[in-house]
Amino acid sequence: MNNKQLFYLALSSIVIILILSILIFALKGNFGIGYSVVESTVHVEDWPTPKPTSTATCTLTPFPTVTPPPTMTPIPTATITPLPTPIVVDIHEFGNLTTIEYKTQVMVERVRQGGFLNIGEKRIFLLAVGMVEAGIDMSNLDDDAIQVNGTSVSLVLPHATITRVESLPDESRVYDASGGWWPFANYDGLELEALDQARTQMRDWAVTETNILATAEQVATAQLRDFLYQLGFQKVDITYKTN
Repeated sequence: MNNKQLFYLALSSIVIILILSILIFALKGNFGIGYSVVESTVHVEDWPTPKPTSTATCTLTPFPTVTPPPTMTPIPTATITPLPTPIVVDIHEFGNLTTIEYKTQVMVERVRQGGFLNIGEKRIFLLAVGMVEAGIDMSNLDDDAIQVNGTSVSLVLPHATITRVESLPDESRVYDASGGWWPFANYDGLELEALDQARTQMRDWAVTETNILATAEQVATAQLRDFLYQLGFQKVDITYKTN
């Protein structure tokens, strides 16, 4: 190879190198491609200083004091006193208020005359037993005998009387009997006549025996007083009419 060819070859190499340098430089500017090692410094920031912890304080604002309303004096409740229920009393329904009973006996002689010349006379002796009752005749009360005032009552009664006299034939007996042989004499019913006479004697005895009537009034007063208290009366006054 001659000198001229060497010269052209060297010149061509320089041109090619120059073109490659320009091309590399252009590529480096467009794409950031470089082969130079850039020494980088890593900056490490310090950790931030922690802020002081603050404790939240909750302050309670008290409610305003409420003044209570004035105390209302209650209106007293009116107490209604019910009217007492009237007590109806009808003592007349008692009729004869028997308070005591006595069993008594009397000896009765009953004679029936005979026929002609008093022949055939019949005579019996009877021991008669009977029951005597004493009490108050409530049907005989005066119109103003009962006075009622609320729970108080006053009562004016008639005095006790003999209310009943009854013979007891089953307990009575004949002690003695005589006569009765005259064939025409009629002696039927002589024992019944003796019993009727015995009742009359028993009544007469009871009426004159003042202790019987006084006892009957005491018992009647106690019975009526207890009855009126049970009806609801709180005060009972019982008296007897003056003769």
